[in-house]
Amino acid sequence: MPIAQWDDYLSVGHSKIDSQHERLFVYINKLQDSIEKKYVLGDIRVLLVDLYRYARYHFSEEESLMRSSGYPMLNEHISSHNDFLVSIDRFIVDERLDSMSLRVDVITFLVTWIMNHIPYVDQNFFMYLKSQEI
Repeated sequence: MPIAQWDDYLSVGHSKIDSQHERLFVYINKLQDSIEKKYVLGDIRVLLVDLYRYARYHFSEEESLMRSSGYPMLNEHISSHNDFLVSIDRFIVDERLDSMSLRVDVITFLVTWIMNHIPYVDQNFFMYLKSQEI
């Protein structure tokens, strides 16, 4: 069973970004599944690198929308994205990634971050974006 599930309440009302968010959930659940099946260290690292690359792509898409709309909280939002990427990068290079406890920490971090970022941080931006259309 997936550890993190996309739900309509997470929708920001922008189909492209919602689709990208759903894909982030796919990556997280693929990692969880790999950890449960006790994949080897190299496979876990590959999945983390894939997540890192996709997240970086997704963040650049969001940040482009923010720049073009003049979003006043752009720098704070970018900082949140950067913190996420730095954390993933640290997990990728951590020598202890072979331990189950660190793998659990990875999943806990990912689920906590995404379940707090989308409904609060991202939705604030998309509410701002909608207010600019009026």
